[in-house]
Amino acid sequence: MIVERIRFPSSHPALPGHFPQEPIVPGSLLLEEVVAVVRRHGAAGGATVVSVGRVRFFVSVEPEQVVEIRCTPEGQEGGDARAVRWHFECCVAGVKVAAGDCTLSVVSPPAAEEV
Repeated sequence: MIVERIRFPSSHPALPGHFPQEPIVPGSLLLEEVVAVVRRHGAAGGATVVSVGRVRFFVSVEPEQVVEIRCTPEGQEGGDARAVRWHFECCVAGVKVAAGDCTLSVVSPPAAEEV
């Protein structure tokens, strides 16, 4: 299991517009960080995250809270040896705030066009 901790400062530019009187961290920012963690730890050989699915958000994350991102590789996706499914959970003070799956895959470079 890979574990990283992040914090979104109150000064983050996405927070004032995401409920001006009571800002919360947008789910898209949490997912962006999850994808970054998976890429850092599983992107050998040119792999990239090709899908994020079955995501559930349970509790809002407030600015300045420390979010622990836990990612676990769970095996091949659909029998493709180049694709690995990862499960992730995001927790604040031990409380699960989000969870889901993403798939990391080696994507072949585009074929050179014939002239």
